[in-house]
Amino acid sequence: MSARAISPETAPSPGTGTTVLGDLAEHAPRLRALRDLTRRVAIIDPLANDSDADALGRVATELRGLLERVIGLLGEVLATEDDEPVSCTLEDADDSFVRRAPPPTAETTAPHPRIGDLCFAGQLELQRALRELAAARTFDDQLTACETAHRKLLRAAGAVLDTARIAGYHDALDAEDHVRSEALDCGPALAVRRAYAAFRKGLRRPEDNSPEAVMAAVRYAATALATLVSTPAYSDVRASDRIALRGLRRRALAWARDDRSPREGLRLLQDVWTCADLLREINQRQELRAHDAALIRSLLDGPNGEPGEWMTRLERLTGLDDELDELIEHGKGTTGNASLFAVVGARLGQLR
Repeated sequence: MSARAISPETAPSPGTGTTVLGDLAEHAPRLRALRDLTRRVAIIDPLANDSDADALGRVATELRGLLERVIGLLGEVLATEDDEPVSCTLEDADDSFVRRAPPPTAETTAPHPRIGDLCFAGQLELQRALRELAAARTFDDQLTACETAHRKLLRAAGAVLDTARIAGYHDALDAEDHVRSEALDCGPALAVRRAYAAFRKGLRRPEDNSPEAVMAAVRYAATALATLVSTPAYSDVRASDRIALRGLRRRALAWARDDRSPREGLRLLQDVWTCADLLREINQRQELRAHDAALIRSLLDGPNGEPGEWMTRLERLTGLDDELDELIEHGKGTTGNASLFAVVGARLGQLR
């Protein structure tokens, strides 16, 4: 790959807000090094070692080294991009990482993060991940820290590389890498959100406090937990959620095997329902918020003669809202229910 020379024909139009790399010859090797490190990070699966302390320790050591190298590279790029004050704050970091823009055109008006902004935000996020990894002492803490470091490395480095590619001055991502970078944004998160929604749907409240009713409710909970753990989307569940779900499953099995007292069963069920509600926090992830906002805006226009396609797109919002989930379920297979479309449209308007 070679840097593309800037010319009046290839330079972005003023005011497009796209990234301009200061020194292409100087940036090219750094971007290539960042790309190579990102490929190394991508083949690591920290959650594959969620029951092997020695293997997890080796992953933690490797991730610490990668964090330090990527932080250093971001700092080198940032040092040559400081003509203007860095405008990206820590609060903006995740939002900057998931923003995507088309190649610059005369009609492009939406601002896009500068390389310096992303490097600055990335350094802050990765330095925090490095501190958390170093401070982790228990197995669960180390697993969570490894998963967080892995995810943030891919997001931070990928955002810088993708922004360089979008600017058009340096093709820092091969096609395969770009596809992987885009897939990181919300495909797995959508699958996990659907799995969390199915988990909540599989739970039942006990009809009363009798031993039989509590046992029945715990069985539903144990089945819902087992189903969630066995779903393909579980491989993308974050470590902190895995730890909570795994603990609840152990408790449910222990209660059914040894205890069976209604009091402890009710306490277990309350914790399961609390966990199920906390899993709704997945909707606050920046990539899902951006995805949902854009999709809702487009769906508010209505089916426009393509109800089947409209309903298929609507299903991507499964797990965002319980009322909307019921409407989606009711509308499966629908080809022309105008009243349903109106109700769905009203609910979408409340959610936007």
